[in-house]
Amino acid sequence: MALAKSSLETPHSLIDAGMLRLKAEGKPSKVAIVACMRKLLCYANSIVKNF
Repeated sequence: MALAKSSLETPHSLIDAGMLRLKAEGKPSKVAIVACMRKLLCYANSIVKNF
């Protein structure tokens, strides 16, 4: 989980904007991480479907 969190904290990541937005809305860290994981899973799924 630490690896996933460190990769989400890169400054130029698409996921970083979502993570910061959720944290600014007051969501708990685990909720924000799960939402980002879901977003990454959707990205990966769309890549596999179009490949």
